[in-house]
Amino acid sequence: MLGAGLGAALLKVGDVAPEKPELAERRVTATTQAPVATPANPEPVASAGGAPFSRRERQVLEQVAAGATSAEIAERLHISIHTVKNHRKSILRKAGCRNSGQLVSRCAALGLL
Repeated sequence: MLGAGLGAALLKVGDVAPEKPELAERRVTATTQAPVATPANPEPVASAGGAPFSRRERQVLEQVAAGATSAEIAERLHISIHTVKNHRKSILRKAGCRNSGQLVSRCAALGLL
């Protein structure tokens, strides 16, 4: 079964419950749909609150704008340095930026800082 792939495994699940074949069909259809393409450099999309970032991401962004390192941010916010790095990556991705300098200038221009 391992060599047959995910589609075969899902079909096996459908074979076990013949009384509900529509569930097996739905599972296979859901896994075979093509992924949605995203632009290489997306513009940040404003949410109802006016920013695409979570509350914690905004806290990290404010610390980045103040010039704090990931270790300093982790200490100030009482979170792991790995969590800070993940937040930074997420913020950069959402803002469509490549580095912290570009991020801070874009967010300042949009009035997020």
